[in-house]
Amino acid sequence: MKTWSAWLAALVFAMAVGAVALSPAGVMAQVAAAVGSASPGDAHYVGSAACQTCHQDIFARWSKTRMANVVRDPKQHPDAIIPDLSKPDPLVTFTAKDIAFVYGSAWKQRYFHKVGDDYYPYPVQWDITNRKWAPYHVPDQGGDWWAKFYPDPKGDNSGRPTGPLCDGCHSVDYDIRTKAVAEWNVGCEACHGPGSAHAAHPAQVSILNPARQDYVSANDTCIRCHSQGQPLNNPIAGKFYDWPVGYHAGLKLSDFWRLEDHK
Repeated sequence: MKTWSAWLAALVFAMAVGAVALSPAGVMAQVAAAVGSASPGDAHYVGSAACQTCHQDIFARWSKTRMANVVRDPKQHPDAIIPDLSKPDPLVTFTAKDIAFVYGSAWKQRYFHKVGDDYYPYPVQWDITNRKWAPYHVPDQGGDWWAKFYPDPKGDNSGRPTGPLCDGCHSVDYDIRTKAVAEWNVGCEACHGPGSAHAAHPAQVSILNPARQDYVSANDTCIRCHSQGQPLNNPIAGKFYDWPVGYHAGLKLSDFWRLEDHK
């Protein structure tokens, strides 16, 4: 039995010699039918490493971007911690061994530790430009909209888990039930959608590409995290989220997310 790729090659040859007459839309429909279960809608997440084999140059460029390196595990990347933690500072009450993730590498760097099955930021950040420590705490009132729903009377961020407030935009496929991710950071599938079908059967019809989407759908892919708003269904399972739970590339963002009025 021919593979779908062999079938496609035969179709293209037949068109070239005039044996088959199809419009471009007809060709895509035939290809989609040939791919079958390899359509994007049936796919699951496989991680950016699965893209590397066929897209080596793109993967190499992406892997050096900040989007690929905002959240880093210092146990895997000891160089991720920028300041020298051996130098005492009254604001710093933790050691490198306490840090589960570092966040940021350009203007500021924050430090997360794990409590139970969630992560929490320490109440301090490193000012990279001025090379000094500074407090980090969003006030309960007068700051971000979500702060009042996560009161933090101690001022140490112990009431501010990153799961509902951060992790959906700094990972791929964050699961609010299990708190598991396909991968941390903005990987390939954050913009192209689940990639298992494309990895198994590489073709345009088996993956989303914002460059081939209409301008609303393409912009939704970025606006979901580069905007201020709230999920339409907040609270979700008893928690208030600061990212569009349930949305992924290819869906309609307005079904999940309400933008705040411009101020």
